[in-house]
Amino acid sequence: MKLDNRADIKNFIIGIENKFFVNDWKINENHLWPIIRINLYFYLIAKVEHEKKKKKVDNIIVLTNHTKKSIKKTFYNLLKFRFLKKIYYNLYCKFWILKTPNKSNIFVSQDNHRIDYRNSRFNRFFDPFIEKNKIESDYFYLEYDGLKQEQRQKYKQENVYNFIKALSFLNIKKTDKYLLSLKNYSEFLSFLLSNETTSDFAKNWEEKKLEVRAKLFDKKIAYFRKLFKSKNKIKTIYILCFYSEEVMALISAANQKGVETIEMQHGPQSDIHMAYSSWTSLPENGYDSLPRKFWNWDNESSNTIKNWSSESNIYSTEVVGNFWVNYWKDKNINYNFRDYIIYSLQTFPYTIEDFFPPALINCIVESKRLWFIRLHPRGLSDLDKIKSFLKERNVLKFVNIENATFDPLPLILQNAFIHVTYFSGTTIEADMFDVKTVFLSEDGVNTFPNLLKQKKAFFIPITEKEFQRDFLELIENKDF
Repeated sequence: MKLDNRADIKNFIIGIENKFFVNDWKINENHLWPIIRINLYFYLIAKVEHEKKKKKVDNIIVLTNHTKKSIKKTFYNLLKFRFLKKIYYNLYCKFWILKTPNKSNIFVSQDNHRIDYRNSRFNRFFDPFIEKNKIESDYFYLEYDGLKQEQRQKYKQENVYNFIKALSFLNIKKTDKYLLSLKNYSEFLSFLLSNETTSDFAKNWEEKKLEVRAKLFDKKIAYFRKLFKSKNKIKTIYILCFYSEEVMALISAANQKGVETIEMQHGPQSDIHMAYSSWTSLPENGYDSLPRKFWNWDNESSNTIKNWSSESNIYSTEVVGNFWVNYWKDKNINYNFRDYIIYSLQTFPYTIEDFFPPALINCIVESKRLWFIRLHPRGLSDLDKIKSFLKERNVLKFVNIENATFDPLPLILQNAFIHVTYFSGTTIEADMFDVKTVFLSEDGVNTFPNLLKQKKAFFIPITEKEFQRDFLELIENKDF
């Protein structure tokens, strides 16, 4: 099967669920398919979209243990005796659980979900919710960034705990007992190996390597079960972006301990996002590694969940709105800029050249409007590169990057003329302010089909020969 886009990737993964006994792949009673599936989904996005650009692709596995590179070299790296390290690691893991508070609510996120606000790193999704519901004395954060992020002052820092270091110290012991079930998994690997697009993935997920990952995953779940056992007040955990291995282990432990698990929407949850869409082979008791409840911004996102969860009494979805957007709608603030074009950039696999081809550069110059270039939170390191790129092309004077990137997004959208993007989740938030979007890629069409049907969004392929003409005609049309 040839894979050309994200819709093809979706169908490919659904085909696997229908073809193989994916729910028989377990470590003890913990299902492995959610981890494999989400890894495969992001791998295929990287592979397919890079190959379309005819660029060399490095093998990317999203849910690897990505934290070791970020852990600082502290004194334990210098210890010469292995048994002393083990003692230190064991003590650290035990004391980490002891130092966490016993509160009713846990909020799980990372620094990417924060912005510079109130002279600190403010979580734009959770902190407004915490204040609105007046639970400031009964919560704490669990964050899963690399440890370098701990040096950045977070809003109410005393309530923030990072669990990555503790997880990195967990190790598999010979005395640990595991029951690994991989029925017909070899057939699945053979199927992937027969496809050039997925052969590299199969090699990285062969049975021995999967066994190591599975044992570590089970170890993480057991560690978090100890956390919930020792903190008997914990009733609910709220999660932003559930689909990392560490967070899925936390969710598994919470579900097994009867703690309520809620995923709060942080971006697009479209029909082609395979972390949220089309779980077609749910086991009778569900997957412990998936949140039980999904809180959504809009009906379209909620329907993505409802389409596969409606026949189950385990999962549910609810439209609660966007707390950050609502927070700013209640304010009456005069902004220094108005009627600009906001261009929301994304990250991998796009490059600076992808974002600013000659046709779009010409549009920036000829549109006679200021362009707000908003970087993705994970793309902030490219700020200087983008400024240099635009300066070389004599268009830096027509754009604003700093305000666009660092001012609160709702405030920016309230005063925007139109929104431009490949397929950023900012599209949903723009619609909340009645700001229409121009999609530059087909992924936008596949991600937000209803907005296009409702004439709240438009599709002008950036690769189209007449892109410049069509784009300028659109924004000059007062009735668009």
